[in-house]
Amino acid sequence: MNIVNIMNFVRGLDPRHHRDLIKPLKNQIELNKKYGFENTFLLTYDAFINPEFSDILIEARDDAVEIGIWVETCRQLTESVGIAWRGRPGFDCEMYVDPGYLPAYTDHEKELMIDEIMEKFREVFGEYPKTAGSWIIDAHSMRYMSEKYNIRAFGICREQLSVDAYTLWGGPYNQPYYPSVKNMLSPAQTAENQINTPVFRLLGIEPIRG
Repeated sequence: MNIVNIMNFVRGLDPRHHRDLIKPLKNQIELNKKYGFENTFLLTYDAFINPEFSDILIEARDDAVEIGIWVETCRQLTESVGIAWRGRPGFDCEMYVDPGYLPAYTDHEKELMIDEIMEKFREVFGEYPKTAGSWIIDAHSMRYMSEKYNIRAFGICREQLSVDAYTLWGGPYNQPYYPSVKNMLSPAQTAENQINTPVFRLLGIEPIRG
């Protein structure tokens, strides 16, 4: 039985800090293999289209290494599907929900970006991802990825109050659930109202004292 699932999300750039983003990826792979841990690496679009990142994971991939997607927007992604990038000057990715995450876009724009992410991922890794994570994913995007691309698990942010420029509050505390087609934080009440992919809270809160 797994008590903890190791999940490393990998960004291709961080305009807030000038640091080496390749070294920690290599170190994470080395440590996981050293100790025999199963692990999932979730890559942003700008990371997996960059061979500096993708080649490392292609070489490291085995039965213990899963590769999935970390769903944040960036200039490369939006512009690849004809959507103008709305980030701050000098920022090709953003920490703010608008424009850094799918809920900031129309349903049609979300689908265009999801399709682009999925097809490019398959082009690089030879298959569609099975796991998708993001601090925030809306219900429409979850349902679209679940039904069209058979995503098997979603990871979203834990409950948090005024952290990272947004609040998520009122959802299931730390256990997995099947979300409603209307609200990704609400467990579905009926099978007809259910997205058929479970949601897991990342960085799960200790259930007794929080």
